Amino acid sequence: MWSFNKKKRGGVVFHKDKCTKCGACARACSVSAIRMDKEGYPIICTHCGYCTRYCPHRCIATKEV
Repeated sequence: MWSFNKKKRGGVVFHKDKCTKCGACARACSVSAIRMDKEGYPIICTHCGYCTRYCPHRCIATKEV
């Protein structure tokens, strides 16, 4: 749940230790694919990476594999 789904071209990775639970990623997701869990951490998808532009602490990033 806290890492990215390995794909040939990469994906989205979440660094829980950097997350401040601000919710900026969930608000930035244009298709409402990100939800916050009971502890306040985001449950992210592994697809477009649009949310990575809005994470102020770089907790969510895209990664080439």
